[in-house]
Amino acid sequence: MEATRDALLVFSLELMDGVPQAGEWLERLRFLERRGHIGLDEYDLDNPLDLEYLYKKHVAMGDENDWMLLNTTGRVTPEEVARAEDSFRGDAPRDADNTAPPAEQG
Repeated sequence: MEATRDALLVFSLELMDGVPQAGEWLERLRFLERRGHIGLDEYDLDNPLDLEYLYKKHVAMGDENDWMLLNTTGRVTPEEVARAEDSFRGDAPRDADNTAPPAEQG
């Protein structure tokens, strides 16, 4: 299961804003390492791919709900997303928006 999650992180999860600069979030991971909760020895902290993986695994993916969402959306193709986007009208008026309110009786 760990290999599957690693593959999802590396190949399926794309961060909208990219990986933040290795600053506070990396210091927090180092804190967790000092506490014995995680190990960072096997990672090259000067390698952008290693940093991206660490960020995705330990920061972006907060809990099991995030993993369930990634498992579900990881199977959606770009074509399916485009079709879904095309199905939304955006700001176009709906039928209910096109009817005039009833005239006031007076």
